[in-house]
Amino acid sequence: MFLAVEVNVERTDLNMQGSGITYPPDELFKPETPPLYDGDGQPQFGCKIDLQAAREAAFYCPAPYVLDPPNCLSQMSVDGEVKNIAELSKSLVSSRSNHLSY
Repeated sequence: MFLAVEVNVERTDLNMQGSGITYPPDELFKPETPPLYDGDGQPQFGCKIDLQAAREAAFYCPAPYVLDPPNCLSQMSVDGEVKNIAELSKSLVSSRSNHLSY
């Protein structure tokens, strides 16, 4: 006997700003997240998030894509100097999961 379940997911967090997609993010992340554009005005992967104002952010990197460099979210640039996020805050963490967060 098999049981089929259909789950429709529209957003991971209604209050989360995030990036990693080039289509309109209103189905996955908060629509106020400003997208990035190249010099010709074409949309680019990524977004610009003010963590001071947003207080949290999310990044979506579906298979087969990978982060490059692999640990790029474990460091931040502060006044032009690269620092490990552990040096900056105990509550600021990078993590990965293949599960949705609620």
